[in-house]
Amino acid sequence: MNTPETSPLELTLTRLFNAPRSLVYQAWTQPQYLSNWCCPHGFSITDLHGDLRAGGEWHTDIVAPDGERYPVGGTYLEIVPDELLVMTHIWREDDGTPEHETLLSVRFADEAGKTRVTLHQTKLKSIESRDGHIGGWTQCLERLSSLLGENHAPLVVERLFSAPLPLVWKAITDNECFKHWYFDLPEFRAEVGFEFSFDACKRSEGGEKFTHLCRVTKVVPEKELAYTWRYEGHEGDSLVTFELKPEGDKTRLTLTHTGLETFPASTHFARGNFLDGWTHLIGSSLREFVEPPKA
Repeated sequence: MNTPETSPLELTLTRLFNAPRSLVYQAWTQPQYLSNWCCPHGFSITDLHGDLRAGGEWHTDIVAPDGERYPVGGTYLEIVPDELLVMTHIWREDDGTPEHETLLSVRFADEAGKTRVTLHQTKLKSIESRDGHIGGWTQCLERLSSLLGENHAPLVVERLFSAPLPLVWKAITDNECFKHWYFDLPEFRAEVGFEFSFDACKRSEGGEKFTHLCRVTKVVPEKELAYTWRYEGHEGDSLVTFELKPEGDKTRLTLTHTGLETFPASTHFARGNFLDGWTHLIGSSLREFVEPPKA
């Protein structure tokens, strides 16, 4: 749980995560992970950029449910991999003018196989600002906890693509498209009841091959696709759901993978492996396919 400690113009939050320190550190430093948790409930992140080095700058826009954007950024001051991040944290006006600069430090420590994160923010401009930041960071840490798998929360990966919805829908339902970003399936049809399988190797587990067995359970054209996901010869069953929503001329894709806790307690089926896999497939491979470089 969060433990807030406050003085008039600073705050400290601590939380114990049931995940290895290296993974928690990556979640704080890699854009593909930050995009999934580093904003309050109902908000989203876009235009996230970071130069992870002392003196490097970072920036993102936090988007409210009503579409209003809140630019925020800063500069990394100190980096000790897997141990410490120190950076400035600056909210900005729409024209880029700095509103107020605070100092943020995040420490990572091993604790009985888990990771304790201690967040300390100073130079806040008012009591109201301090309390607002406590609420915001508390929700962010709750989202990070869910992302890392506490309480059997679903794994959610969300991305906004600069591509029309029909193209993204085709990419996630057409077998010829699959071959460019997903897996090379013998056959696939976006039809309820259609069963398909494919083999994939766990690169982190010495290249061992796993046969995936899947069955399409829901198809709503250009809106939603869902299929079960299990492994031949292993207990457990899960569900993968793709949801698409248009946002102007762009498309928001939300992937939700539930039931991961039903798989055997083995490194083969560690939540971090699924997080890495879906983050790469959705955040890199699919993006490159639906957003080809401009000539």
